[in-house]
Amino acid sequence: EGIWLRGEADEMGISITDKQVEDELATIKEQNFPTKDAFEKFLKKSNFTREEIDSLVELQILVKEVQEKVTGETPPPSSEQIEAYYEAEKEAQFTTKESRDVRLIINKDKSQVEAAKKELENDSSEENWKKVATKYSSDPTSKSKGGLQEGITEEFLQGPLKTAVFDSPTSELVGPVKFQTNYVLVEVVKLNSAKEQKLPEVKAQIESTLLQEKQQEFLGEFANEYRSRWSSRTVCASGF
Repeated sequence: EGIWLRGEADEMGISITDKQVEDELATIKEQNFPTKDAFEKFLKKSNFTREEIDSLVELQILVKEVQEKVTGETPPPSSEQIEAYYEAEKEAQFTTKESRDVRLIINKDKSQVEAAKKELENDSSEENWKKVATKYSSDPTSKSKGGLQEGITEEFLQGPLKTAVFDSPTSELVGPVKFQTNYVLVEVVKLNSAKEQKLPEVKAQIESTLLQEKQQEFLGEFANEYRSRWSSRTVCASGF
């Protein structure tokens, strides 16, 4: 494999300097060996000579250089391919689903939620929500923000709570609603419409994704051709 790789690199015009090997080895040492003694112990335990280590590091660099040269020759995706990817993934990747920003009081004790509702019926201002949520809600995430949870989408809810969040007008107190082991008081604060990103906004992202996919395919095709070509050039001694 080493002979093949060096031969391929030579035909590609790739050469590795002693400085490159030295720098790469320094990086390997820094990442894997905390001290100089640790590296020397590794050499002794593995039975590698310093020359063998340099040779292995050189091959590691050659692999990287050959791969970069091959992937660098990968043709970029066409406009048609980019558009086709966008159409296929538009809903899944490039559309923000409709959501709601809501304020919630969550508690296992229904009477606590009813008491919270009574206090909010008189004053449902943001300031009062902060006080009431701190006093009555058992959910640490929302209570620290005055009961606010933003960007809730339908797939995360079910049953009566889903109805309370998605079928209620804004600024209306709904509940207590039973949800799993808790009771929930809901007030919808804001309706967020679905938003679709247009192709020009995501074109660079799609192009990068498709190019990476094509590079992997290109590299796979090269690897198969490389093995076939160098196998045909290799003559084994009798019995091997």
